[in-house]
Amino acid sequence: MRSRRWLGLAVGIGSLALARGASATMVVNCIGEQTTNTTEGVPNDSRLWPQELQPLLGNDYLVNNDGVSTGKVTDVPAATSALSPASLMGSPSIIIIGPFAENDYAPGLTEATWQADYRKLVDAYLALTPQPTIYVMTPPPAAFVYQSAAEQTFATSVVKPAVLAVAAGDNSANKTLKVIDLFDDAALGTADDSAGGGLFNASGHFEVAMLAYECITMNMCGGADTSGSGGAGGGAAGSSAGGGAAGGSAGGAGGGAGGAAGAASTGASGAGGQVAGGAGAAGAAGAGAGQHASSGGCSVAGTGGAYAVGLLILTAMVVLTASRRRRS
Repeated sequence: MRSRRWLGLAVGIGSLALARGASATMVVNCIGEQTTNTTEGVPNDSRLWPQELQPLLGNDYLVNNDGVSTGKVTDVPAATSALSPASLMGSPSIIIIGPFAENDYAPGLTEATWQADYRKLVDAYLALTPQPTIYVMTPPPAAFVYQSAAEQTFATSVVKPAVLAVAAGDNSANKTLKVIDLFDDAALGTADDSAGGGLFNASGHFEVAMLAYECITMNMCGGADTSGSGGAGGGAAGSSAGGGAAGGSAGGAGGGAGGAAGAASTGASGAGGQVAGGAGAAGAAGAGAGQHASSGGCSVAGTGGAYAVGLLILTAMVVLTASRRRRS
């Protein structure tokens, strides 16, 4: 799981560096309860998942942590509820609705009732103009340690299906929302990522930030990448890098590595994503490599290939640095 995550980070940063030109800053407002905005379980607030997401996304994004540690979905639309007033401001391009469960738990609270309240929360953001892209998070895995077994059951049996139902279109816009799936991420159910009492530790917050990063930048949402978007991103990078041999080899390198990332989640196999450095052909091959295993974009030729290799080395260094930081 985590080897795939580090590879995804390297591919994503490399592809974004190749493909993205000057663009306006995208505002990302994050909301949630104590699993989003509290310093319990972490050394300081810089280790919370929205703050960890900022350097992953880079300077083209402005990530705000608008979570309310004591907020409840069932209190929407009160100002002290999960719907923080700050999260409605700043013309956000993206809203990330973090995991909820613990604060909302009450004996006898049904899925239908909680789902109706969660729908109100989502609808408040769908009503914004311009309408932001909304990402919703499922609760952590069933093995995640809450304050009581009843809260764990509530998260699994009430919150999870309600979130997925609203994401599937039970909202005012009848719109399908993207799901950042914490529930199926096994790491979040281990002691390595939990501080107990319904809280993530620093490692858990970083894991959540990585899941959000992958969903936003690589469309690796819902727990698996079935779209092959890693390879497509590499191919697109080759096209925007200028076409020809340079663009083709750069795109193929990104596409080859993206293909490997796709294979890690789909379990498919094949030889797609290799780069010959030809006149733009390698970039196109990268576009289809997301569902195939790859040799990692080897045999890169030309000036564009050297540039792509340099970028991949640089991003590998970033990954190693982040990994060391995460262990500390």
